[in-house]
Amino acid sequence: MYWTYQIAEAGDITGRECQRHSDYYCLWDWYQSGLSSNTNDQDADMETIWDLASKIYKKINWFNLGQFGGDFDNGCCGWQSKLYMIRGRMHGYSPQEFIDVVSDMDEGNKVLASVSARFDHIGCVNVIDRLEYGTLVHNVFFTQLANTSSTHMDRPFVVISNDGGNLHLVGLNLQQTVRTVTFRWFKQNIVCEEHPEFCETRLEAEMNQMRIN
Repeated sequence: MYWTYQIAEAGDITGRECQRHSDYYCLWDWYQSGLSSNTNDQDADMETIWDLASKIYKKINWFNLGQFGGDFDNGCCGWQSKLYMIRGRMHGYSPQEFIDVVSDMDEGNKVLASVSARFDHIGCVNVIDRLEYGTLVHNVFFTQLANTSSTHMDRPFVVISNDGGNLHLVGLNLQQTVRTVTFRWFKQNIVCEEHPEFCETRLEAEMNQMRIN
């Protein structure tokens, strides 16, 4: 399973659309490899997923960003329903099961799968615009840097929030960045800014880190 998050930054049309809804991030996509059948009634599923998505999309920043040419429908719920039909239903998920897995913010065994960035020539830094995390078989770690033709992998990588106040220097190069932007880092530094209900307090984080060390 893979969760793809769009950073709310003005690098492209998707980032700018995300900025309409959030100062930090948007859930851009979810997908899973492999196929399985589902024989549930399609019309009933569409009605159910629309209703379920309408209740949760703002809580997990799951907005319509115009993916796959979809219409911008004020954030919900045409895109979410379409994603269920092409990503969830074909894998055998019921509407409720799909909502549960898409909205899963537990760290679990999620690891960084890919980083997308663009090079800012004024700041001489790589601005990250998208992060993808997945649960990979046998803990296989794979990083794919998109936009490599315009990205300088030996220059610093940053994450910039749309509120104008936060700039996270996550690495002086790609290698350092990959080690830094774990799903735990993403939750604590990006998600928590907008949805603290998903995250532990700073004291809890420090205590847990002490236990690890």
